[in-house]
Amino acid sequence: MNTSIKLFKPELAYAGLHNLDFTLNKNDLVLDIGGGQNTFPRANIVLEKFSDDNSQRLGRDLSIREGQQLIIGDADNIPFPDKHFRMVFSSHVFEHIENLPKAIDEINRVSEYCFAAFPKGDFDRFVAKRTWGHVNFLWWLDGVLFIKKRTQEDFSDFFSSVQHSLWHGNYHYNEHFESLERDVWETRLFVKTPLLYKVIK
Repeated sequence: MNTSIKLFKPELAYAGLHNLDFTLNKNDLVLDIGGGQNTFPRANIVLEKFSDDNSQRLGRDLSIREGQQLIIGDADNIPFPDKHFRMVFSSHVFEHIENLPKAIDEINRVSEYCFAAFPKGDFDRFVAKRTWGHVNFLWWLDGVLFIKKRTQEDFSDFFSSVQHSLWHGNYHYNEHFESLERDVWETRLFVKTPLLYKVIK
């Protein structure tokens, strides 16, 4: 597996997450952390913290695909041996994990590669609602993931309400923002572990 594969070609870097080509082999094991209501189709195992509480899934119910195994547990204590997985896949979960440094240590331990998608910290500051459960700001700079804990003072109720009146109230704006301009607000990283990180105050 090569981290400079099709994923980062300009025309494909922000294609639908489930359409990205990770050049996985048939027997490669893949773990989806927090797949929730829309798991990564190639994942063999899905690790979910909440089975009944869907508040962190924007009210959507847990849905596991046929053939996938569901494990209820925490990302900071993954119940598998070292390098058990070829890849860990995690889409819009890092911003929700209370002990993200420990979770990343676990990902580095159990997997050879890691893919993660998450909102860019500066964008998330003005868009995320308090009810979403975002507890981390995240920035990907020069191959290092910078993590900053979020407080209740770090939410902007005014800007988030304005943004969502546009985002969810206007089909064309939503389509443009979710598809054509996705790189403006979302980071996607794909690395060979260890995934390097730094906690900032």
